[in-house]
Amino acid sequence: MEYILLLAGVLLIVVLVIIILRGNVFSAADHQIQQNYNTFANISNTSNCSLAGC
Repeated sequence: MEYILLLAGVLLIVVLVIIILRGNVFSAADHQIQQNYNTFANISNTSNCSLAGC
């Protein structure tokens, strides 16, 4: 019984670490995607303005 409880505790810790890491990885990836989108939008706006003769 003691080994089952120990194994359950270790499993719980592993699951919590995975959840925490996945949350950090996805939030960082979302931030990078948003940053890339903003950069592309700025480049596109500049190109359109120079073609239109702004």
